[in-house]
Amino acid sequence: KVFVRIATPSFLIARVSRIFSTFYRPAKVEAERIGDNSVVLRILEFPEPNYLCELGIAGFAERALEICGCEGLRVNIAKSLAKGDTVTEIFTTWI
Repeated sequence: KVFVRIATPSFLIARVSRIFSTFYRPAKVEAERIGDNSVVLRILEFPEPNYLCELGIAGFAERALEICGCEGLRVNIAKSLAKGDTVTEIFTTWI
């Protein structure tokens, strides 16, 4: 929590694959900044795709951005490995 509190959104986004690999192995994830206040998190590989895990990851991303000062967050899971898509895409926007 302290690590996230002193981080900026850009710092977190740049390190998302390292953070993610700490919790899930083997997994492959990337984050792409798609605007000043938005990011898409793509999960390309996950050991056993599960929608509840995807919701947990989306919630973690939302809370981490809240802690580092982002407001008005909106999180949307647009694609899901668990539902048969080729990737999971989690879109996050904030004010």
